[in-house]
Amino acid sequence: MFQVTLLLALVSFVLGDFDADLHDKYMTMSSEEFIEYFNSQNYNFKIGSAPELHESSTSCVYMDEETFNNLPRIYHSPAVIAAAPESFDARQQWPSCGSISEVYNQGACGSCWTFGTATVASDRTCIGLGVDVRLSEQDFECLTKDVCKGYYPQEAFNFWTTQGLVTQECKPYDIDKLKYNQTCTRTCVDGSSYESNKHYGASVYSVASDDGQIIAELFQNGPIEAVFTVFDDFRNYKSGVYEHMYGGMAGAHSVRVLGYGVENGVPYWLAVNSYGRGWGEGGYFKVKRFASDIGFENQLLAGRARN
Repeated sequence: MFQVTLLLALVSFVLGDFDADLHDKYMTMSSEEFIEYFNSQNYNFKIGSAPELHESSTSCVYMDEETFNNLPRIYHSPAVIAAAPESFDARQQWPSCGSISEVYNQGACGSCWTFGTATVASDRTCIGLGVDVRLSEQDFECLTKDVCKGYYPQEAFNFWTTQGLVTQECKPYDIDKLKYNQTCTRTCVDGSSYESNKHYGASVYSVASDDGQIIAELFQNGPIEAVFTVFDDFRNYKSGVYEHMYGGMAGAHSVRVLGYGVENGVPYWLAVNSYGRGWGEGGYFKVKRFASDIGFENQLLAGRARN
């Protein structure tokens, strides 16, 4: 199924917002010349020299449509959708939840799926239970030993509901251990009890690929994890509303969606990446809603925290 998804993405590479003339310039100009040319045009976003990104950073998640489609799906009523504001930012809606404003760096490890899940789980725990917590990406080493080779986000959410996640204070992110000592550690570095440190999800569900439903879910319940196709131009994103315009496909990625709005007439989703604050708008980015080639709305995941 993963291969089928990649094939469909390659087809949409030709059919979406891709600009063949711009791509030719990207392939023939120097990096500096191309950046200057691109930013001199009236495009919806600006680019720059990408920070040092390992190839695993843009190919770090598996897209399993069959398993995803078997998840429960939440639907909001027309009244809830109509009540949503024209623009929204979860950081402003829940200012007491510091986890929502956190920006992380996955480094040279294909672990975006752990950040997408653990950060959404942290936010939902604070929003739903009033507990401002930072849940551990490292704890997913007890789900699969090959954390840095990518995995299925829906399985990560299921792990949160069945096995729970400890805090980052208990198990901080450690790339070297994930790469070279691939074992499930059930002890806390801060001396607390591993089992009593666990925080659990009550449920995991998908969000319909519908503008109103996504807006209502963000406004009502908080951040969502999105799985989408990444192209070369995404790596160079600096500001504005991203849409795929040049470059080849780099893989599949997952991020946390925080809100929505409209900029210069272009509707966008607001999201935070796991490339650190040196990428994009301080680690954040805007992406054009329903840009067909990247499929940003095709696999949206969320869940509820358990008391």
